[in-house]
Amino acid sequence: MTFSPNRVDSIHGIKIINNIDYRDDRGEISKIPNKVLKLFFKSVSQINILITKNNEIGIVRGLHAQYEKFDESKYVMCIEGKIQEYFLDLRADSKTFGKYMTIKLAAKDRKSVFIPPGIAHGYQTLEKKTTILYVLSVDYDSRNQIRVNFFDKDLGINLPLKPTKVSKKDLKSLSFKNSLKVFKE
Repeated sequence: MTFSPNRVDSIHGIKIINNIDYRDDRGEISKIPNKVLKLFFKSVSQINILITKNNEIGIVRGLHAQYEKFDESKYVMCIEGKIQEYFLDLRADSKTFGKYMTIKLAAKDRKSVFIPPGIAHGYQTLEKKTTILYVLSVDYDSRNQIRVNFFDKDLGINLPLKPTKVSKKDLKSLSFKNSLKVFKE
């Protein structure tokens, strides 16, 4: 992967978590540690499971965030397949404002990520049959959602695969500069 001048290795508040696995002859359990959830979330509002359609790889979703009283924290875990995660810092007072970081999440690695408010999030599927677990701190509110265009040249994001599917909404999303006019910290 080519390094972009807008790419950073870490963004304050994003936490990579090693989940606890229990295995025996019946199967396995991957447990999200309670102390991790309590540390990051005051409340949980939604739990979503996203399942890719048509067994395609290269599907792109994002970059999404909510603002004002709908600021959201997210906990994301890939429970089947593999994804390349992207996080864009929209917090004006942050040292990494306008920068993005990226990591891979794979079901076999049993890692997950916590994303604090003020970070736009998106991903690209890297394997067929990809399923993602999302835990959200607030309900989705389309009136307070910001969509930043993955393909904005100012961001310089290089996807690992050629995109196969992107929603019309995501293709029409704002450039980073225009999103700043909408996003309020």
